[in-house]
Amino acid sequence: RRRRSFPLHRKARTDDHIISPAQFCRLGAADAHCRFLTIPIALYSRNCWVGPMEFVHAEGNRAPAGAQVRWLVGEGGVKLRVLTAATTRTPARGAVMVCPGLIEFIEKYFEVACELQDRGFNIAIIDWRSQGLSERPLPNAQKVHLRISDDAPKDLATVLAALEESLPRPRLVLGHSMGAAVALRALQLGLIGIDAAVFSAPMWGVKA
Repeated sequence: RRRRSFPLHRKARTDDHIISPAQFCRLGAADAHCRFLTIPIALYSRNCWVGPMEFVHAEGNRAPAGAQVRWLVGEGGVKLRVLTAATTRTPARGAVMVCPGLIEFIEKYFEVACELQDRGFNIAIIDWRSQGLSERPLPNAQKVHLRISDDAPKDLATVLAALEESLPRPRLVLGHSMGAAVALRALQLGLIGIDAAVFSAPMWGVKA
């Protein structure tokens, strides 16, 4: 199926539909896919575009080989966008669940995912609710609403459970900043079962 091209303005028009990036995020990309089919959604910078059920493509930012988008339903029915990709080596050495930081998104971790793939790991990366192209529950889609001690750990548990067959053991969590705080909270609550965790610049308040 050929993609139709649109100018990279704040809104993309096709037939009688107009949808902006904010509307796309507010609807939830899965709903946008159903309602607008194959409409590419223009973003704010050149050389970037996103189509429903796809990734944001930017020049020089290569997606992991064989990467796919999975849409899962998190706590409270919120739609979550997740990347999955199998290793480029066989057999797999294990799997890594990447947990991004505050206001980050899947595409920022493409390079990390490619490196892990090449080292023999299956990969999953989550867009937290209110971030990336996951559903944004507030009327103002530009505002982040994420409870890192409640909703987010449950979302992480939901994703890991749904991807059980795609993430072979040993299973690791790689969390950066807020993602590290969410992963640690999920471990404290006993919501996830993993074999190891790596935390980068964790958002922790540790009294020394």
